[in-house]
Amino acid sequence: RRWGGTSPWLDQQPERVLRMAASAEGKSVVLDLCSCFVSTAVGVYLEKTAGINAFDDFFSAASRAGNREAVQEIAGHVTGEAVRTMVEVVSPGMMMGPHGGVGGAAG
Repeated sequence: RRWGGTSPWLDQQPERVLRMAASAEGKSVVLDLCSCFVSTAVGVYLEKTAGINAFDDFFSAASRAGNREAVQEIAGHVTGEAVRTMVEVVSPGMMMGPHGGVGGAAG
């Protein structure tokens, strides 16, 4: 059966592959494959991004008038979370309301 349907041999392959991968030799092979994949991915990323300054690109996009509202929204969220984290670290429980919820809301 080359096309369509299932065969007992084909049905057994996933289990055989998992058993092999769980063995000591299989773990070594999987680790080598993962290492090769990551090394290749990092190499390609570095090659493709050579000469690109992400900070310049970010600030160039952030300074465009058309992006002003989005940048303000992001800055507001980041600032709010930073203040919230600082308050929680300085005074744990200060952000909790009287009923256990944040800002007094029932939790």
